Amino acid sequence: MASVGLIALTDLSAIYNDGVLTLNFFGDATYSFNTDKGEIAFTVSGDYPKGNVVNVTFSKMPKGVKVKLRKPEWCKGYNLSTMGKLNDGYIFIDSEINAGDTITYTFDMPYELVSSSTVNPNVDYRTALVKGPVVFACDCYPADDVLDFDFENVSVSELGNKQFALKLKNDRQVIMKKYCDSGKDNFLRQTVNVWLRNK
Repeated sequence: MASVGLIALTDLSAIYNDGVLTLNFFGDATYSFNTDKGEIAFTVSGDYPKGNVVNVTFSKMPKGVKVKLRKPEWCKGYNLSTMGKLNDGYIFIDSEINAGDTITYTFDMPYELVSSSTVNPNVDYRTALVKGPVVFACDCYPADDVLDFDFENVSVSELGNKQFALKLKNDRQVIMKKYCDSGKDNFLRQTVNVWLRNK
């Protein structure tokens, strides 16, 4: 199932249809399409999602092709190096894109605390830490420990060794990792907690 999902992700990352090139995902990659208007070739770079800047550089671009970029649901703010209009979750680029052009797309990616009510309206007593599309988690953290989160001032320090310290109101801190790095210490089975209990 995982490999099928990866293939589908690759197929959906960039799509050309009826004169419109749609870019849905922003991982580093190189794309090439033979279309009814001619060959499209471009590179996406920028170390996303670790970084928040994505560059889309076109090496081949036929005349008359429109470009639209997906605005992720988590993205509350962004900047583009060119003008575009937001419509139905996508930014439609206003100007003609030519070979040699680069679109720079910068996401706002602050650390945020998210309530479990966003997933289940009946459960609002758990909290998760996210940064853009990245979700954080704790290894083997006591599920019933009640934490006093500072929802107004989210403060996270990078500690090294893939660890992050989330500061709480009472001078405590919780050590977290990106979810993809959690549960892998000492090759032992571990409980990984994304949702932590809040007051």
